[in-house]
Amino acid sequence: MLGNLAKYLYIWKSRVMKRDRKAYIIPGYGQSTRCKEYRKLADIATKFGYEAVKVNPDWSKGSFEHWTNTFLEAVDDRTSKKSIVIGFSFGAIIALQASQKIALNKVFLCSLSPYFSKDLVDLPKSVSRAFGKRFMSSLKDNHYPDSSTTSAFFIFGENDWPVAIEKARSIFSRYAGKKKFCLVKDADHSLTDEYLLHIERLLKLGGKNPGNARLLLS
Repeated sequence: MLGNLAKYLYIWKSRVMKRDRKAYIIPGYGQSTRCKEYRKLADIATKFGYEAVKVNPDWSKGSFEHWTNTFLEAVDDRTSKKSIVIGFSFGAIIALQASQKIALNKVFLCSLSPYFSKDLVDLPKSVSRAFGKRFMSSLKDNHYPDSSTTSAFFIFGENDWPVAIEKARSIFSRYAGKKKFCLVKDADHSLTDEYLLHIERLLKLGGKNPGNARLLLS
């Protein structure tokens, strides 16, 4: 009987924790959380007691201001201080922008894209051709969030776009919150199984905040 009671209490506690601790997942540009890698990511977050909340921006309405505001509307501000955001590429920019507007426990900035206003002069012309003039013009208002102090993991595949890694290192160096820079060996700009494994390892750290250090994951 006592065994059944303990089991019931464990299940009840787990359900309460999941309601209080959410993991918001934001995909990269043009992607959806219906993709296999994001479903795997949601399973990982659930494994560590988070309720996975999949947020899919309307990529056809192209500005980070719009996408960030849409994300903020999806956030439960009653539980945000216990919640995390895992954003990939464009999703990482949205997570970073949102972190200065709402209290969050941590943000996982996976393969953060270099599309802040200060980055424009260093981007190759191929980027402008790929996204079009209207989107590139909107980036002039996408300023780096200087007021964000949310604990952050900056995560990159070591074979990612060199420009993106260089820009992220610059942002990391002046980021005001607690932080850790992570390079995933043999990974590029995609959520491979190896990349997901390292996110899982970071989540396994539990409630610990990252320190101010660089971490090479192997």
